[in-house]
Amino acid sequence: MEKKKQVLGIVEWSLVFVLTVSLAFLAIHVKNRLQEGKEMISMENSKLVLYEGPKSLRDATPEDGKVAKEIDRDFSLLHCTDTIVKVNGYDSYVYDTNVNHNRSWAADYMPLQSRTPVTYFDFEGTAGIEVTVPNLNLISVKISPVAAGIEPVLDAAGHKVIFTLTEPGNYTLTFNDSPARALHIFANPIETEVPSSSDENLIYIGPGEWNIEAIVLEDNQTLYISGGAVVHGIVNASHCENVKVMGRGILDGSGYRTWGGGTAYIPLQFDFCDNVEIRDIIALNPNAWVLNSLSSKNEIIDGVRIVSSRPNGDGITLQSCENILV
Repeated sequence: MEKKKQVLGIVEWSLVFVLTVSLAFLAIHVKNRLQEGKEMISMENSKLVLYEGPKSLRDATPEDGKVAKEIDRDFSLLHCTDTIVKVNGYDSYVYDTNVNHNRSWAADYMPLQSRTPVTYFDFEGTAGIEVTVPNLNLISVKISPVAAGIEPVLDAAGHKVIFTLTEPGNYTLTFNDSPARALHIFANPIETEVPSSSDENLIYIGPGEWNIEAIVLEDNQTLYISGGAVVHGIVNASHCENVKVMGRGILDGSGYRTWGGGTAYIPLQFDFCDNVEIRDIIALNPNAWVLNSLSSKNEIIDGVRIVSSRPNGDGITLQSCENILV
């Protein structure tokens, strides 16, 4: 397994300067790599962007898929091996994350958890999707939202589901009327608002797997988490103006023990801020709340995708805020 990339994190305010210098150094040396880790494929009347997942993520095994408490199995974000997704004939990387199908409270904060596949890509025009689940006896499939009116072709003998997307959106495939191993497809529009590489206030996280305890944003800074990036850590800002978090990448909290009244590692936390934008990123496996704003104003939250499985894993929490657009 490829050694995970390490980025110096912080826990106490005394280390904020160290983190700021480290991230500034990272931003300077990757300014010209905003297009790395992605594959743009142009075809007649359509465009497709695929993002390679980190090679350091371990392949999921049948043992990883067992229904269990998080202390009884590996809770890490993994590379999915039992669901294959092709878009216009090209492989789309599939992640394996945690879900709680019981949707019930557990007094010990340790509910039984399952796993489910997640994939994402960008497209324009049409996207022909082929999903193969070789270990599943396919009887039926439903694609949500039902209002999208997508009619799939079921190839039971080939363990395949085939359909076409014409609009970006968030889609879920449910097999055999069961939530087990439901596939989540985040089909983004082609990215157009990519920050300028000449922006000195840009903090850029490139493709790969990164262990970052915390990123503390300051006035006028933009954090860009690129497609193909998996960031294990949290992002926060306090008493700041004009800050942005954007990109196609993943914020993952699977390395933190479930909250249970202890420390809440909120992936996206903004307190007493003005003019905040949070767009398009994916948040998986939080140990508590996912996106929290306290006493902030003039905020836009758009296109953020959340798969949260643990108790107190609230999606978006707004406390004493004003003029917030979600």
